[in-house]
Amino acid sequence: MRVAATDIPTDFRIRGLNSALADILKAMPTQRLVLLLLAGLCFMWLCVRIGKYLWRELNEYLRDQRFGE
Repeated sequence: MRVAATDIPTDFRIRGLNSALADILKAMPTQRLVLLLLAGLCFMWLCVRIGKYLWRELNEYLRDQRFGE
């Protein structure tokens, strides 16, 4: 399936498309859905990891403040 330059929204054409974004935009709808789901899962995993790290650091900081260490 070919995508004409006019079919791509203007904001994607401002700085040009990198090859990965162009591949996603040109992908078939099912492939695009699977890629977006995988990207969403990776993003959620990353957010959970960062959240756990920040929660641990906050608890450690508050524990140190409470016991005056």
